[in-house]
Order: sequence, then C-alpha cells, then structure tokens
Amino acid sequence: MEVNILQKIDAYLEDILALTDISRSCVPLLRELIESKNKDGYIFVNSALKRLLSKKLDMAIGSIENTITKFVDKGILIRVDRGMYIANKDIVDFTVLKEHDDIKITIYYSDNGRNIKSMKTTKEQQKEVALYDDRTKEK
Repeated sequence: MEVNILQKIDAYLEDILALTDISRSCVPLLRELIESKNKDGYIFVNSALKRLLSKKLDMAIGSIENTITKFVDKGILIRVDRGMYIANKDIVDFTVLKEHDDIKITIYYSDNGRNIKSMKTTKEQQKEVALYDDRTKEK
C-alpha cells in the first residue's frame, strides 16, 4: 500500500474516532482490525490475533480488549457473536480510499442524536464541493 494512501486512511479514521469521542491513538488498532476482515466482512478476534496485535502495535492485550469494547459501544464495530465482529459499513468503509477515490463524511443531527455516515464521492460531487470550499476563495 502506498504511503499516501495509508496516511489518507489514517486521517479518515482519526476523524471518525474524533467524532465518536475515541482517542486517535486507537487508529492503528482499528485499521488492523478492519484489514483483518475475511471475504465475507467478518472480523474474528481470538487470542492469537490479540497477541499478534499486541506485539505489532505495542499494546497490552487488555487495552486491545477495552478498545474493541469502545468501538462496539460507539457503533464503529458491530458484535455478531463472541469474538466475531463486522465493521459498520456506514462509518468505516475505507476501501474506496485504496482505490484512489475520495470519501465524504456527513453528520446528521436530530432529536434522536448524531448520525455519522460516509460515502464515496464522484468527480462531479468533488467539483460541486470545491465550489463552496472556503479554501478555494481568492485572498
């Protein structure tokens, strides 16, 4: 994976975690968990994976378990069964970033609380957004 794509993915995950009040220091764990999903989209977290992640990320196994619980509590991961999760596709599907496309994050506020969604943006949508982007104004 190219470095700039990895940086883009990490920036996206940092924003998602910031919006859900989880420390950005959890980005590497979230990225590793999502990268470990199988072809059906399931993430299996067993003791062997926890040991590997513990060494790779220099995190205690207890910290990994606590962080996974936070991901579930905030709706980033959905617990299917004991040790079996799926990523919330409305929030953390960063596969389009790997395909050199862009993602737009939308936040809806309602009487039911905050709802965060992400979606792939087309070239036309990117042009439309650029028209209203403060950074495009002449100074």
